[in-house]
Amino acid sequence: MHVCALCDPGSLVRTVGGDPGVPALRFPEVLEGPKGRAQGGAAVAALGCVAQRNSAAPGAPLRRITGRLQRPVPLNAPLDASVAWDGGNGSVQILDGEVPAVTGTVETGEAPTVQSLSERLRQAVARMAAVSGAECQGKSIADEDPDPNWVEPTCYGCSRPRELGGLFLPGWRVAPDVIASPFVAEASHRDAERHLAWPIAVAATDCSTGICFSADRDFQKRLSAEDKAYITGSLDYYLLRPAPLDGRAYRVLGTPDGIEGRKMFGAAGLFDEAGTPYVVCEGTWLVIPMPDEWKKSSQPASKS
Repeated sequence: MHVCALCDPGSLVRTVGGDPGVPALRFPEVLEGPKGRAQGGAAVAALGCVAQRNSAAPGAPLRRITGRLQRPVPLNAPLDASVAWDGGNGSVQILDGEVPAVTGTVETGEAPTVQSLSERLRQAVARMAAVSGAECQGKSIADEDPDPNWVEPTCYGCSRPRELGGLFLPGWRVAPDVIASPFVAEASHRDAERHLAWPIAVAATDCSTGICFSADRDFQKRLSAEDKAYITGSLDYYLLRPAPLDGRAYRVLGTPDGIEGRKMFGAAGLFDEAGTPYVVCEGTWLVIPMPDEWKKSSQPASKS
C-alpha cells in the first residue's frame, strides 16, 4: 500500500485519504499558497500521490509529474480525483465538484538523468548548480523591496515560517540570474527510507520558479505600478534521485527562463552544496490583475 507525506494519517500535510478506489482530497490550511487557495506545488504533488494509490503497481517509482492548475484549489474543501493508467503513465485530475481544478500526467519507471532533459532545462540546471554552494546573505527577495499594499504572504513553500509548519524558502540573490534558499528538513519530511519525502521536495521547488523573477526589482516595480501579480499556471517536475537526510545541506535554487506576453517561464531545483540536483522543475506563471483579496486595502479592519 502506497503511503507518503500527503496520505500518511499522521502527517501535518495529509491531503489524500479515503478508499484507494475512490480517492478523496482535502488540502489543509498549512498548504496554503496564494491567499485562500492551495499551493501549486502541493496540488501537483497530490496528482502523484493519487496516481500511486490507484495504480496496479503502487510501488513503481515516480520519475515525472506534470500539472496544470485550471482554477484555484480551495482549502479545507472536499475534492475528488480520477486516474486513468496506460502502461506506466497515468492521467490524473483533481476535481472541485465536477470541474477539473488540476490536471496532469504521472510517469513511472527509471529515474531521468540531467542529460535526458531538454536543452533549455539543462542550461538552467547548469546555471543553478554553479552557485549551489553560495551562502545566502543579507535580505531575502521579499524583504528587499516589500510591497506595502499586499496582504501578509501565507505560502507554505516560500513565506510560511517553519515554526508554523511552512518550508520558508523566500529566496536570496546568489547570482544575477539565480536565487537560493537553504532547505531545512524536519523529522516529518522523512520517508520510510530516511530520504526527503518526494511530495515535500516537489512543493519546495514550486515557488522559486516564480520568485526568481522578483529578483529583478524593475520587473517587480512595473507589476506593482500596473496593479498586477503572477500565479502558477503549470509545473513540470523531474525526480532525478532520492535526497538522503543524512546531515548534508540542501538548497532550493531558481532561475528565470524568459517572458512571452503574460507568460513567465522559470526553472528551480533541489540541490546539495556540491551542485548535484535531486528534483528539478519547469514552471509557467501567468501575469494577472491583482486579486482584491490579496490587497491590504480590501481586508477588514482588525478589532482591538
